[in-house]
Amino acid sequence: MEIPLGIRDFYYDKEIGVFLICFSEMNIVSRTDTFLGNIKFPWEKGDTSHVAMGGCLVYRCQKIGDVHKFQKGFGYSFPQQTGRVDWSPEGEIFSVGLDDGQIYLFSHDKTSNYNNFNEMAKVKPHKDRVMGIYYDHDSGKCYSCSTDKLFSVTDIMDYLKEKKEKEAEAKEITDPKEAKNIKEPTAKSTVIFKSNTGFTNIMYDKPTKRFFLTNEGGEIFIFANSDPLPKQVLLMKTSKGGCLRGLWMDINKKIMFTASTTGRISHFLIGEEGKEVDTKEMKEFGLKVKSRLVVVDMERKEAFTGDEVGRITVWNIETGNVKCK
Repeated sequence: MEIPLGIRDFYYDKEIGVFLICFSEMNIVSRTDTFLGNIKFPWEKGDTSHVAMGGCLVYRCQKIGDVHKFQKGFGYSFPQQTGRVDWSPEGEIFSVGLDDGQIYLFSHDKTSNYNNFNEMAKVKPHKDRVMGIYYDHDSGKCYSCSTDKLFSVTDIMDYLKEKKEKEAEAKEITDPKEAKNIKEPTAKSTVIFKSNTGFTNIMYDKPTKRFFLTNEGGEIFIFANSDPLPKQVLLMKTSKGGCLRGLWMDINKKIMFTASTTGRISHFLIGEEGKEVDTKEMKEFGLKVKSRLVVVDMERKEAFTGDEVGRITVWNIETGNVKCK
């Protein structure tokens, strides 16, 4: 399986065998050329053609013996770089976050076997790179964080309701010019919290209704999801600080790992719901190379980190020693 540009994020739903990928142009010269080529002049207003700077793909994944077979389905291109993907299995909603602060939400056409997704909404809750997305199918709200330092929520359900009403209103107007004057509604975004530095990750634990966020300042936030807005219940900092690019959690085991641009990996014990103050850093280890990703196998007691020089390191999480790299 080959992807046309550099992979920025992916998500695998092993229950239904769906693999989601977002990718972007990673070469600075090519990015500049593409950006200039996508500039629209006033007389080109309404022209949606563009040279792809980013995109997303959906694959069906089938395991046959020890081999994974990938079949390409839905694809979409963007004039901006993509950076984050999210998958809401309840409604089969696929979300993509862009580097300009936009978020696209696509709903699966269930008759297409993942070959077609319909654009459900396009919103812009941020002014800079989207670093995390969580779409809550039950409430119809899209939670997101960004390098613009904001943790925000956008009410997609209200937006779609208002859009449907506007479309119905336009159909009742006989004058085409008058119908065109009815503007499409804008999705309303609300700032939940502003950090001192840009956010880097967001994860949501549905059973305990808690958000976990990290930022560029080495801080970890826990928010309890409540009405009308989530409330902060914990703020703590890793012992070595640095931009926390990697975040991995196992809520059942109450374990969390972070990976920092200082090269340090932190191992946390997460406090139970209502006792978040009990969250504490159990161990920290690492090298002096910037880490951007951490994944943990609790059965094997191993952590896998990816760093800026393209190296994968395997760690013993009990001793903090390198097993191989």
